[in-house]
Amino acid sequence: MSVYFTIIRRRCLRYSHRLAFVAAAAALALGALTATASAAPSCAPAPHANCAGVDLSGMDLHGRDLTGINLKGATLKATNLNGAILRGAQLQAADLSAATLNNADLRKANLKSATLKVASLRGAVLSGANLYQSNFTYANLANAKLQKMLISSVTLIGANLTGADLSNATLNNISFSDVKGDGATFKRATFRSV
Repeated sequence: MSVYFTIIRRRCLRYSHRLAFVAAAAALALGALTATASAAPSCAPAPHANCAGVDLSGMDLHGRDLTGINLKGATLKATNLNGAILRGAQLQAADLSAATLNNADLRKANLKSATLKVASLRGAVLSGANLYQSNFTYANLANAKLQKMLISSVTLIGANLTGADLSNATLNNISFSDVKGDGATFKRATFRSV
């Protein structure tokens, strides 16, 4: 009886090792599939690249040419975009909270419904950009170029507009409380429902 029991025990051990290997392989494969499915889409930021919905938070993209890039719904929190060229970029509903865009070129960029809370845009060129319903709460727009723009339904609570150029701009339905605006130029600017 003990010989019979030993043979059965050996077979069980052999099968249990195989079963453990199969279970481990299945767990690894399932883990890889889950990680791939849950990972945010990625892209290489470049001119006209499609980076919609991608999380680029904290990246250093300073001085990069990102002309026409699609960043709709992207997350760019605390991203360094100083001196970046974002002409014609699609940034609708993007989150640029605490991002730095000092001296960035945002001409004709679409920032509709974008969040730029506490972002720094010192000296940025925003001429021709769509800022409709964007949120610049406590953003630094010192010396920014906003000439000849229609700025409508934008939140500028606590924003710094020191030295900003808003010549010939039309400001419509703006949340404008606690704004710092020493030296800002509003030459021939039109204010409606501010």
